[in-house]
Amino acid sequence: MVILRNPALSGYFLSGQNKQEFEGNFLMDEVIDLLDAAAKLYPIKALAPEISKAESTLRNELCRQPGYKLGLVTAYLIMKKTADLKALDRIEELLGRVAFDLPEIIPADPKPVMLLVSQLSKEFSEAIQEVAFSMDPGSPGGPAILRNEVKKCLKEVTDLIKACVELKAYFQHVQQSNQSRRLKVYK
Repeated sequence: MVILRNPALSGYFLSGQNKQEFEGNFLMDEVIDLLDAAAKLYPIKALAPEISKAESTLRNELCRQPGYKLGLVTAYLIMKKTADLKALDRIEELLGRVAFDLPEIIPADPKPVMLLVSQLSKEFSEAIQEVAFSMDPGSPGGPAILRNEVKKCLKEVTDLIKACVELKAYFQHVQQSNQSRRLKVYK
């Protein structure tokens, strides 16, 4: 299959029958466009030498010029140097996955984090139960959640996930640093 891109028309011409492959290439164009935007904001002239690329090569890869391909390592370096993860977010969305920032600092005493996770879990449980009971089963298309309830639930989920990720990072740190020792017990 061959896909020809006409930048002047911003269109694609499909040659072949593999529509899935075409859609995959089209979706990856969105990801490359996000990387291009991140590189231009950095700006690209400063970014290119930092990722060991000639400026012209990087521009050609980001513009998808014939003979140039943007590789995974280059995409990673663009995201790392620019701290712009919109392309990664889009890839996650396309794959039906979600990633979270890991905490930079591992707490020395996990007790406050554990208590926070416990409290947030309880609040989350109560909020979700409240929403479930208040859903209108007669809404067109099935049970509906009110907009303010969605906002509340999103906040509860976000807070709980952040605390759980922090607690998970602590446990992973302990597991890695104490492979053969038992977990330290805090009073």
